[in-house]
Amino acid sequence: MQNFLKRLLGGAGTPARSVLSPAQQEINALLETGATAFEQGFNDTALEVYERGLALARTAGEKASVEYFLSGIASVHVGRRDFDAAHPVLDEALQIAREQSDPRALARCLNNLGSFYAAQEQWGIAQTYHQQALDEARRADHAEGIALTLENLAQDYLAQDNPSYAQYLLKEAVVIAQGGGLPRTVSRVLGLLAEATLAAGERASAQKLFQQAVYLAHQMGQDEQELRWLQALARVELGNGDFAQAISHLQAAENLALRLGNQPVEFFMNSALDLTAAYQRSGNSAQAEEYATRALAQARSTGNAAHEAMALTRLG
Repeated sequence: MQNFLKRLLGGAGTPARSVLSPAQQEINALLETGATAFEQGFNDTALEVYERGLALARTAGEKASVEYFLSGIASVHVGRRDFDAAHPVLDEALQIAREQSDPRALARCLNNLGSFYAAQEQWGIAQTYHQQALDEARRADHAEGIALTLENLAQDYLAQDNPSYAQYLLKEAVVIAQGGGLPRTVSRVLGLLAEATLAAGERASAQKLFQQAVYLAHQMGQDEQELRWLQALARVELGNGDFAQAISHLQAAENLALRLGNQPVEFFMNSALDLTAAYQRSGNSAQAEEYATRALAQARSTGNAAHEAMALTRLG
């Protein structure tokens, strides 16, 4: 959900002003409060805050802020997979952006609609909106908007089995993010580039990119990103027969997940299965049995027969 929120708001933060009126100060505070509540999973609170902010922005005639609150409201609806509620809200935001004749705002709203369709796996429609957003972001010469839209467009192509073009787009996104001084974007895009590179069958290059993504995510304190890239790196290493490195990174991922405290049981079940395979293939049968037992226990704790069946199949 957090990633979708960032795509909805386009990484733009609150509307900038040299001197803020009391109303604008309250609007900005509500934007920050709503975003924080949503990122922490408090959807009802986020929706209430965004709607309160939207009413204030409409009263104050702050059209730019109206667009931001509409995007926030849509993010909550999409997070709940209530696409019927989200669509008209996003359409209104796009209409406001068109009225403002602001290419940066237009790029953001088109990007948001692309991500809305991507969330429903309607990749062709998502691609159309993301391409339009990219054209507007280039017209605005907005580095963060260009990088973000390239990232989203690349994921559309990757989902449609075109990893080569996804690589092309992500490589440009890395260059733009680096040139624009956007290190947090760089660490995320490098990991996505690694995924596209792996999908293209270039395992050695993908492994190096995942290593860079893990390092940068750790440096930037991006725990969720670091966790994702650690797991991906470990699985590449496991496939390459680098069992010691795979075990080290899988255990690092488990430790990070425990510290975050927000991962489902399925995460630890899958991690235990991966560790079972790594120890088994490295010849350490005792550790393999320990993790196999743990994986099965976690699968059974979910109460999901499919999980237990999957664990038994992989352990068999």
